Amino acid sequence: MNTLLGYSYKNGGQVSKKLKPIPEGNPGLAKLAQEIRNRMGYMQEGGSVSPRLAALLRKREKYNSQQAYEKALRDEAKKRQSSSLFGGFGSLAGSLLLPALTGITGGAALPFIAALGAAGGKKIGASSGYQGKLDLNPFNAADYSDYSNIMDDEDLIYGKDAFEGLESSARDYTRSGMEQDAIVSGLKTGLMAGFGGSDSIYSKAGSVNLLKEGAGQRFKDLFKQQAMANIEKPLTAGQADYMVGSEQGMYGELAPFKTSFGLNQSRINPLASGMSQVTPSQVSFNPVGSQSYNLFDLINN
Repeated sequence: MNTLLGYSYKNGGQVSKKLKPIPEGNPGLAKLAQEIRNRMGYMQEGGSVSPRLAALLRKREKYNSQQAYEKALRDEAKKRQSSSLFGGFGSLAGSLLLPALTGITGGAALPFIAALGAAGGKKIGASSGYQGKLDLNPFNAADYSDYSNIMDDEDLIYGKDAFEGLESSARDYTRSGMEQDAIVSGLKTGLMAGFGGSDSIYSKAGSVNLLKEGAGQRFKDLFKQQAMANIEKPLTAGQADYMVGSEQGMYGELAPFKTSFGLNQSRINPLASGMSQVTPSQVSFNPVGSQSYNLFDLINN
C-alpha cells in the first residue's frame, strides 16, 4: 500500500526495540529483552517454537500496533475537523469585528482591516478548535499530540516509523499549516471587501463603530426592515392597447416618430400631453436627419 500505514507495516515494519543478545549482569533488562523475543516468537538458545506459532505471535503484535495507529489517526482527524469548523467561524467573526471596532466603512483601509481581522480570527479559531481550549493569541502555535510516545504507553513493538510520521504531520499542521490557511482566508476576505462596495457586510459592520456612543442602536438598525422603493405598476394589456390605438388614431403612420414632435414620452394620454397647445403648422419632424418637414407639407405629399 502506498500509504504511511502500508509503508510502515510492509515486510514487518520497523521494530522499535531491536533484537540484541540478551544482556548479562542486569536481570531486569535481560527479562525485558527475553519477553520481547518471546512475543515475537524467538526463544532462548536451547528453546524451540514452531514457525507457525512464531508467525502468529508476530502477526498479533503487528495487529496491536496497527489498531493503536488507526486510533491515533482518528483522533488527529477529529482535531483537524474541529480546527476547520472553528477556524471558519473565527474568520467570519474577525472580518466583521475589526471593521466594527475601527469604524471604517470604505476606502482602501476597509479591505486591509477586514483581511487582517479574518486572518487573525481564522488562526485563533483553528488553534483553539484543534487543541480544545481557547487561545486568543494568534501568534501562538497550537499544542499537538506526541504520537511517538504511544509505542511506550501501549507497549508496542512494530510501527515506529508510522507513529513518528504522524507526529511530524501534526507538528507541521499546527505550525505552518494553520498560518497558511489564515493567510488565504485573509486574502479572500480582503478581495470581497474591496469589490463589495458600500453594500458589503464589512462596510455595514464598520458603520456600527462599537467604540462610539450609540453603537447598540446602530447595530439594531442593521436588522430593521428597509423600505422598498416605489415601483410604477406596468400598464395592463387593455391600457396598452388603448394607448396604441389612440396614438395610431392621432398620428397615423407618423406614430413611431411622435417623439420628434417634441411630445413628452411618459406613459400618459397623448391628448393631455399639450398637443392642443401646438398648432399643426408649428410641428415638424426630421426622420432622416438632413431636412425638416412641416407636418402639413408631409401629409399633403
